Amino acid sequence: MVLSKQQVRAAIGKSIAEWGAKWWQWAYEHPEVLGDTTGEFGPLGDVGGPVFFVLGSGGDPVRASYEIPGGKYILLPVATYLWIFFDPCAEIECARRRISRGSGGGPCR
Repeated sequence: MVLSKQQVRAAIGKSIAEWGAKWWQWAYEHPEVLGDTTGEFGPLGDVGGPVFFVLGSGGDPVRASYEIPGGKYILLPVATYLWIFFDPCAEIECARRRISRGSGGGPCR
């Protein structure tokens, strides 16, 4: 079942944005989940409370299996990609060029 924003807050006490922020905190505490393509780190998603976190994708397909405890809501992020400005592409125009041409690596020229 997919919940509306109001249903999410009523059911689990936080907004979607607040749960999203908690997901990112969790992902930074457990960076291994971001590269998990098998579900090996799935148990880390049981963060206590009513929500179970699953990994997202930076754009590549992921196939993973999880055992999720009954009665939990599942937070599945649509995309987990951050652009951090540092060399070789520390300038905004460089980042825009790389994004528009789909380049994932190498110098920005």
